[in-house]
Amino acid sequence: MRNTWLRWLAVAGLIVGGVACGGGDDEVVVPTAADLAEDLIDVDTFDGDWTVNVPPGVEDAETGIVTDEKQEMLPSLDLCDEATDASRAAAESVEWMAFRQIDLQLDDPIEPPDDLSGNMVSVQEFLTAGEPDEIENLFELLRDGTEACLGEIPAGEEGPGVSEEIELPDIGDDRFGALNVFAEAGDWAEWRIHGGLIRDTTVLAMITVIDIRADADPYYTPDQVGDMMATAVELL
Repeated sequence: MRNTWLRWLAVAGLIVGGVACGGGDDEVVVPTAADLAEDLIDVDTFDGDWTVNVPPGVEDAETGIVTDEKQEMLPSLDLCDEATDASRAAAESVEWMAFRQIDLQLDDPIEPPDDLSGNMVSVQEFLTAGEPDEIENLFELLRDGTEACLGEIPAGEEGPGVSEEIELPDIGDDRFGALNVFAEAGDWAEWRIHGGLIRDTTVLAMITVIDIRADADPYYTPDQVGDMMATAVELL
C-alpha cells in the first residue's frame, strides 16, 4: 500500500470493526459516517504525545468524516497482479466513511532533508459500514487479495522489500494482519507498515501503524502493534 496521504502530510495493508444494534435481537443498525467518526482513534488513545494530521486546506479533516472530496485524497490499497480481479476491484472501489491519521511526536524524529536519522511514526484508521453480508464479502476479498501478495515486494518508487503475515490478537469477528517492509528510495531509510484488516458484523476497518526508521531501531515491536490494534477495536 503506497501511502499518498502520509507522503503529502508527513514526508510517504488493513482493517477494524464495530456494530450498532437496535432494540430487537434480530435488528442490526448500520452505523452512519458520524457514528463511525466518533469511534476513531484520537490523540489520547495510545501512550505518547500524538497530534491529528490535518492537511493544509482540509481543516475539517479533523472531524474524521470522509466526504466525497476527501475520498479521493485517501491512501489506496494497491494489490499486486497475483490478486484476483475481484479482489483488486474491491480494493479500488471501497469507500471509507471515516478516517483519521495521528502522528507521534518523537524525541528523535526524522526531519528531511538534513536530519535523516531517527523515526517517523503514524497510525491511520479507516472505517466503513454496510449490511453484514456485504461487509463479510468485502473483508474476504481484501483479505484474499492481501494474502496473495505476500512475499517479495519488487523495487518501484520504493523497495525492494517483503510482505509477511503477522498474528493479530483475537479481535473482531475475523481478522488478518500483514507487515510490509521496504526501502525508501535512495536506501536511506526503511518503511515498516503494519496492517490490520478486521471485520465485526456491520463494520470494516483498516488500521496501519507506520514506522519509518533511519539509523534507528523499529519503534514498536509486533506485540505492541497488536496491543494498539486491540485498543482501537475496544473504542468501537
